[in-house]
Amino acid sequence: STSDRAMSRQMAIEDREDLLTIIKEGMLNERRILLPVFAFSKAQNVMTFLYDNLKDVGWFNEGDYDIIMDGVLMNNINSVYSRILDEEDKKHFDEVMSWGKLRKFREYGQTLSYLKEHKPGIILASSGFLENGKISLYLPQIVSCSKDVVVINGYCSQSNEGSVAYKL
Repeated sequence: STSDRAMSRQMAIEDREDLLTIIKEGMLNERRILLPVFAFSKAQNVMTFLYDNLKDVGWFNEGDYDIIMDGVLMNNINSVYSRILDEEDKKHFDEVMSWGKLRKFREYGQTLSYLKEHKPGIILASSGFLENGKISLYLPQIVSCSKDVVVINGYCSQSNEGSVAYKL
């Protein structure tokens, strides 16, 4: 038997396909997509997923789309990953981090300027529950624009009922 939290392999595949559909529709309709992530592990996994699934896609490469990795901690962790991974994992992660669509913002003002442009793109920012960090300041700009999208990816516990992520 599975708990309410359990996810089958097929469900995971379908969720990833849904995310790619949301991204495609969002980019083609000039939306900004906010993907809340935790700075450690989730950010790197999502970024690698985006790279693996979008790097060779014509509509994405032909479009003027960026993927923003927001924050000092997230970008510092990326540097550590690059130093500690071995062989093929390191090579692949370094390819991800050098992808031309990826922009690494360490300063709050960089992401705010990007948001003011209303340019279609994907913003990875922490924290994953939308409670802490600079994401809590970016969120109102995204939700106040009816075109834009927030994608809660991952598990949001009922014990976090008061969290913004749970409410969304």
